[in-house]
Amino acid sequence: MLLIRVDAIDRLTAPLYFSMGLALEASAHPKPGNVHRTADLADIRFEDFAVTSVASVPVFSTAVSRGRRGLGGRKVTIGDLVYRLVSLSMALHGGGNTCLGSALLTIPLAVCLGHLMRRGVAEVPLRSFLAEASRLVRVYSTVTDAAYLYRAVRLVRPSYVRRGDETGGPPDVYDRAYRRKLEEGGFTLWEVLVASAPRDVVAREVAEGYPLTMEVAEELAESSRSLDWNAAVVNAFLKLLEREVDTQVLREHGRDVLGKVARMARSALRAGGAATRGGMEEIARMDKWMRERGINPGSSADILAAAIGVYALSRVFSVVR
Repeated sequence: MLLIRVDAIDRLTAPLYFSMGLALEASAHPKPGNVHRTADLADIRFEDFAVTSVASVPVFSTAVSRGRRGLGGRKVTIGDLVYRLVSLSMALHGGGNTCLGSALLTIPLAVCLGHLMRRGVAEVPLRSFLAEASRLVRVYSTVTDAAYLYRAVRLVRPSYVRRGDETGGPPDVYDRAYRRKLEEGGFTLWEVLVASAPRDVVAREVAEGYPLTMEVAEELAESSRSLDWNAAVVNAFLKLLEREVDTQVLREHGRDVLGKVARMARSALRAGGAATRGGMEEIARMDKWMRERGINPGSSADILAAAIGVYALSRVFSVVR
């Protein structure tokens, strides 16, 4: 069982674990279909993720400080920081979206860490930490938080979010009157995430207490004892693909393609994944097939980044060794 040793973390190092999650996710290679250190995509490249991880440090620092100061009575808790990280990183590197999903997952975790510091908690099981992060979004998020998330999505314009998509109640993100409709409906960020959960695995993670993040962090803790760090991360990514949870792939390419990706991931893992020559050959074929078809499992990468962040938090030091 992974533990978060809150009393071993100070306010200066606290944001670094979440920034490490962003950097270490992007640098693992080869992650089929994703940007990694030896492969770029049309509008984003590996260096963009390096810039994003650096830009994220002050944002995560603000998130931790916000939790330490207390959350009651705030007009905004999380959404402005999601927007700040997304907009700042895009402005600095000049490319496309590198962190919308990962910011939405990790900023509540940073706020939660500060919240536990404020309460004087010494240590907490990872499962309880993740559940508390979800609870804080439910209790303290506001309509203004939701509006900031809408701004971030409108800035990024993800290919899998389209005008007229089913929303489950909240306004269409591309509706010009979205802010007024959010206010009139009283839709907090939590309510937007719950409504989006059936169609978006990142929203579902926050709304359900980060179950996949928990599983992946535990897998990393186990596999990194015997495998090279890079192999452990790539194999964790393959296991996510095998689960058929990537809603970005599902929404862009359909259920059949999602199933094909899962079968290829399963085959690569059976061959040893990134830990063996045969597994790497399978991964290379999978990567080529996905890139030729523009299949980018971005939702899985977002969850992996969050999982690496909380795994790093549980380690405190010697994260990759």
